[in-house]
Order: sequence, then structure tokens, then C-alpha cells
Amino acid sequence: LDVITPELFDLLGRLEPFGVGNPEPVFFANAVRLAAQPKILKDKHAVLKLSPAANADAGWRRSLTYKAMGWRLAEKVNEAKLLAGDQLDVAFTLDHNEHPEFGGIELSLRDLKTAASSPSALAAEQS
Repeated sequence: LDVITPELFDLLGRLEPFGVGNPEPVFFANAVRLAAQPKILKDKHAVLKLSPAANADAGWRRSLTYKAMGWRLAEKVNEAKLLAGDQLDVAFTLDHNEHPEFGGIELSLRDLKTAASSPSALAAEQS
């Protein structure tokens, strides 16, 4: 997550339009930190707040938090029983929210799983 910048977002914009012959790039980040409890919207979608991994050598970027929209991922998020502080492996695309109060770069989750080193994954192994 520490490489996501406005410049990267602008560069991706130059690759548009995305479609059959030009698929949208999907990114992967491992062991990112869930900064807050997930929120479920309309029983279908999930909103997650993600931060770079605690051990990432990202300096001030470690304190950044990204909003991640999990369209149609509410069931998967609920089944994972995620807790704030958990580490996740995520696949995502980059989007831009145009809302004047809380807009900006946000992640559109394609898939996620609990990282092997996450507290909830370790607890599940022990039970």
C-alpha cells in the first residue's frame, strides 16, 4: 500500500479505457493491517480501513489509511470474523471517490483473505 500515490493513479488513468482488450490492473498487497472493524452496507458490501503492514519500511506512509470497498464481499468478511489489527492479503484495483467531503483514492477489493500471521488466523488454527 505504501506505493499508492496520486502519480500512480494518474499513470493508470493514461492506460484507460479498460475493457476486454485492455484489462484493468489488479494489485496485490500482503499482510496489510485492518485499521478498524469492517462496516457492512446493505447486507452485501463491506467497507474496510487498511493501513500498510506494521513492519513496512514506509516512514510516514505507515500512518496512511485507505478506504477499501468490498462490493458483494459482506458474506466473506462476516465469515472471516475480522478484528481491528488483523492482517489481510488483498487483491484490489484503484478507484477515485469524487465526494467533496471524503473523496480521494480508494481501493476496490477484488478478494481478500486473512494473512497467515494475523491474530484471528492464529486463533482459528488453535481451535
